[in-house]
Amino acid sequence: MVPSRPPTVRTLCEAQSCVGMEIKICGTAIDCKISAALQLPDGLVYCLQWSAWPEGDVGTIVTVQGSLQVSDDLRVQVAADGAISQGFKDEIITLQDAERCR
Repeated sequence: MVPSRPPTVRTLCEAQSCVGMEIKICGTAIDCKISAALQLPDGLVYCLQWSAWPEGDVGTIVTVQGSLQVSDDLRVQVAADGAISQGFKDEIITLQDAERCR
């Protein structure tokens, strides 16, 4: 039997139906404060293992393969004294064990 190829997604809506799966995702490479990310027409997918894209990749269309996950590890925290940490209001979509497709 021939191994199945991971699906290629191009929108966050498509990606959300693939959580927990190995996928290929195609988007615009951008650098965010927390990591490299893929800008899709309807949102971001973060590649937390990379702090930034290699020089020359930012602003270009790239395809990356990895395991799509939902994370709330970076959610805003409110301390007992009311202090608020930096973070995200909601869960974020991440690509783990990401590899750039050539």
